[in-house]
Amino acid sequence: MDFQNKAIRNYLKVCSRKEYESLIYESKLTPNESAAIELFILNEMPLIEIGEVLKCSGRTASKIINHAYAKIAKAKK
Repeated sequence: MDFQNKAIRNYLKVCSRKEYESLIYESKLTPNESAAIELFILNEMPLIEIGEVLKCSGRTASKIINHAYAKIAKAKK
């Protein structure tokens, strides 16, 4: 995981719920991306279980989350 993704993940874990919702809305995530981020950040669910919820593999869930991190980083700037 690169530094930018780690910084975004840490920010999402410590920010308020209002800031979280605002950032998710501003980044224009797809429903799958927003669900994956919510499960990963708020529910602290492992990638395999996120994949089961989204009906994809754990590797695909990881790619979805990384893509969402990139969109969030772009919106945060």
